[in-house]
Amino acid sequence: MIQHSKPNIKKNDLVGVLECMVSDNIGDGDTVKKFESEFSGLFGLRSNHAVTVSSGTDALQLGLLAMGIGQGDEVIIPSYLCTSPYHAIKNAGAVPVLCDIGHDYNISFESAKQKITDKTKAIIVAHLFGLPADIDPFMGLGVPIIEDCAQAISAKYNGEPVGSFGKFSFFSFYATKMITTGYGGMLLTKDTKFAASVRSMRHYDKKEDLSTSFNCGMSDIQAAIGINQLKRLDHFVNLRGHIAEMYNRKFLQTHHEIPQKYDGRDNVYFRYPIRLQRSLKDALKFLYKNNIEAAMPVFKPLHRYLDLPASDFPGTEEAYLKTMSIPIYPALLNKEVEYIIKVVSRII
Repeated sequence: MIQHSKPNIKKNDLVGVLECMVSDNIGDGDTVKKFESEFSGLFGLRSNHAVTVSSGTDALQLGLLAMGIGQGDEVIIPSYLCTSPYHAIKNAGAVPVLCDIGHDYNISFESAKQKITDKTKAIIVAHLFGLPADIDPFMGLGVPIIEDCAQAISAKYNGEPVGSFGKFSFFSFYATKMITTGYGGMLLTKDTKFAASVRSMRHYDKKEDLSTSFNCGMSDIQAAIGINQLKRLDHFVNLRGHIAEMYNRKFLQTHHEIPQKYDGRDNVYFRYPIRLQRSLKDALKFLYKNNIEAAMPVFKPLHRYLDLPASDFPGTEEAYLKTMSIPIYPALLNKEVEYIIKVVSRII
């Protein structure tokens, strides 16, 4: 079975782990600081602008709390998203307000704008599937923007890396993300005091007061993996792009929709979504019978969990009912890519 998603772990990733273990440095120490420094360097920022945590969800929740967002405040998020940001907003005490997406699968500016009230304290702009959202219009709304970069490390918007535009951005290093530390996340901000506030919340220990704190730091072991993964990030992105181009050359010949290209928005192809004109369920079953694991890229839109009217989210509904994603990751072999093309071509 060709898996839908798969990590890319090499021997070099384990070298740093072993060095940490034999030196007894397995907690939150110098390796974590090095990882923060090297990650922030991708954005031209200093190491104290990046804060490692145990997940992207924690990065968002702590960031919201550091902004002072809480009881009664509203945060706008797209419905076509995993449940993680929703839970982070709820855990911060705020109210998630759902909006629709555009045809590019990213948050709809017009829909988000309509949801703004005097209680709106932030808008989460997710760069879904590795494609940067068109973020410029959001910057003029007068509402703080938070960038969800969980699927888009190394993607660029008008030549600048996504994660550079909002009040803060958050990243995920889950097993199958662009790079992995097993589990793990990062918050990035240009505001040094804001980063310090988040950093203070990630641990309980050695504080003069009982300020809000969580036990959600990253270990040196995880950071050691992350450092070596970062060294191969460009290679990962190039491989994903190469596979996407192989798919594009074949699937452009069909009447189904493949990822579009947009000026100024450099896609890193975390996912390769195909919008079908036939039964999505049948297509997924056919691929599975042929030993290819495809998937619905968003398991279930948030508005469906909340029983909100489907008519209020037409873009989300269309994406949910018609879109599948096929395997695209650096560990795919060329012969596997060719096989996927052959089998997928039979249904599209």
